[in-house]
Amino acid sequence: MPLVFVLLLSLVLLWGSSFLGIEARTLPKGECENPKPNTDLTHCRFSRTKLRGKNLTGVSLKGMKLSRISLRQTNLQKANLEGVKLKRADLRGAVLTSANLNDAILDGANLEGAQLQKARLQRSSFLASNLKKANLSESHLYQAYLYGANLRYAEMSKSDLREANLSEASLQEARLLSANLSKTIFNRTDLEQANLEGAHFENNLFKLVDLEGAKFRHAKGLPEWILQGLDQKGIHSTLQLERAIRQGFRKLDGVDLSGADLNNLDLNQGSFVDANLEYADLEGSNLKGANLKGANLKGANLKGANLENANLEGANLYYTNLHDAQGISEALKEEFIQ
Repeated sequence: MPLVFVLLLSLVLLWGSSFLGIEARTLPKGECENPKPNTDLTHCRFSRTKLRGKNLTGVSLKGMKLSRISLRQTNLQKANLEGVKLKRADLRGAVLTSANLNDAILDGANLEGAQLQKARLQRSSFLASNLKKANLSESHLYQAYLYGANLRYAEMSKSDLREANLSEASLQEARLLSANLSKTIFNRTDLEQANLEGAHFENNLFKLVDLEGAKFRHAKGLPEWILQGLDQKGIHSTLQLERAIRQGFRKLDGVDLSGADLNNLDLNQGSFVDANLEYADLEGSNLKGANLKGANLKGANLKGANLENANLEGANLYYTNLHDAQGISEALKEEFIQ
């Protein structure tokens, strides 16, 4: 085989391995008793505190089971942690800048104050994890599972959260400036006071999301109901959304309007599918033909409201005030009106 061809083949293989994220070099086998940076430690078994506070820059822990281990203040910059299992691990203050955590399991882990800038976290799982004050700027969280995670005050600017699941997660006062949130799931997510200026949205699921005080200036692809709730500075408020409703805005599927003042309004043919109207005041309002399928009307005031031809399939009407409401079936009257 000609020497030139061999050299070209080697270059192609090297380029291909780098392009696909495959290790282009083999790390030397590390010492388990005295772990050092840039070594392969996948053959080791560590006690829960063995690696705490150590400098493990560039090491490979790929695929290891390290649940409940303490990596507090450990330097794992550029480390390979792909597929590692770190359930309930202590990673407070750990440095994971540019680390590979693709497909890692970090359910219930404590990552408060951890440094995860530019980390690869695709398809990683953070179920009920603590990421309070963590720095995830420019990180890759494509299809990450963050259900119930605590991300309060987290820095996530310019991060890639496409198709990530943020259901029931808390992002109060988190920073997501210019983040890519295309197809990200927001179901019962707390975004109160979060900064999402310049963020990109597209085909998102928004359901019962708390957006009070969230900043959306220069954000792209927002659904109409969020835009209707923005003031001149791009800050969202329930009061602003209520004003829009009073002025005729009607498409409110999945919106959280708990406790809203919507009495004596013409909401004819309005759409409130899966909306949260718990304890909302709708006294005397016209809801003729409105779609309230799956809506939460627990404790809401519908006294004297017109519900003729309204769709109440699957709606929660417990403790709802339906006195003198029009268009109520006899079955509903018997069940809910005392």
